[in-house]
Amino acid sequence: MMKQLPPLLGPSFTPMAPISIAAIPEGKEWLHQLKWDGIRLLAEADGQEKLELYTRKMEERTASFYTIQQALLQHPSLREQRFVLDGEAIVMDPVLKRPSFPLILKRQRTTSAISQRDEAIYVVFDILHWNGEDLRQVPYEERHQLLLELFPDQTEYLLVTDAFEDGEALWAWVETHEWEGVVSKRRHSFYQEAKRHQDWFKHKKSLELQVLAIGYIEREGRVASLVISQCDGSYVGRVSIGLNEQHRSLLQAWCRSEGVIASPFGGQLPSDLRKERVIWFKKPIPIEVTALEWTDAGVLRHPKLVSLPARTNTISQ
Repeated sequence: MMKQLPPLLGPSFTPMAPISIAAIPEGKEWLHQLKWDGIRLLAEADGQEKLELYTRKMEERTASFYTIQQALLQHPSLREQRFVLDGEAIVMDPVLKRPSFPLILKRQRTTSAISQRDEAIYVVFDILHWNGEDLRQVPYEERHQLLLELFPDQTEYLLVTDAFEDGEALWAWVETHEWEGVVSKRRHSFYQEAKRHQDWFKHKKSLELQVLAIGYIEREGRVASLVISQCDGSYVGRVSIGLNEQHRSLLQAWCRSEGVIASPFGGQLPSDLRKERVIWFKKPIPIEVTALEWTDAGVLRHPKLVSLPARTNTISQ
């Protein structure tokens, strides 16, 4: 039987995490769900009108997601209940109609009110405790069914992610609509911290992005890597994979012809650039990159340069 609720969310707690896998698992023991491109968010309510929200690293972020907090507190199924939910905070891109990690990262960084079009939505995919009972040793399929009973309808800020039996069909949908990937979970799996399991797996598409090259890191007079940002100027990392000698020559020629500037970040230089010699472009260059994923800090993991597009007669393929 279920145990009474023990202390759970503390600094040492680590949410269960899916393990990367090369192919979607097959068989009736699996349920498959969309992988939402957002920020992991755990919600803990004490049953007395207190509800706090935590990231994957157990950083308290309640003020950043005030609308989610209020939506949970005011939900008729959850009022005056003690519970712990696990899910993802997302912001939908209004143009692409899919979750945008840069937008949700921007949302997390502010506690001020923002426009309704980019408010965060809480996508719930697990329930760990409910009304004083520990559910972590309850099979996942049963935990998901309880979520469907608690949240029978999607609201403006809350929804329960769907579970599908056909993983290949879901992957085909992901590829067609350019979403992030698929998470596969054993129907009878328990909730185990971190990746100490063989029950949750993720199969992801590589990211394909248009970003700006705003400068390059120079070492011993040579272009070592490009510094890249989003169009809004937010730093997203640096890329060296895919950078060849022709690119290096073209980039140096670009600086000579178009000029350079002081750091666009002023005194707020990203920490991983502070010990580097960076040559900043007067005119940023739009480029294409791929990457494995976004990190929690909003930086691309293992980015690779795909191309330097035509830029007058100076930058070309």
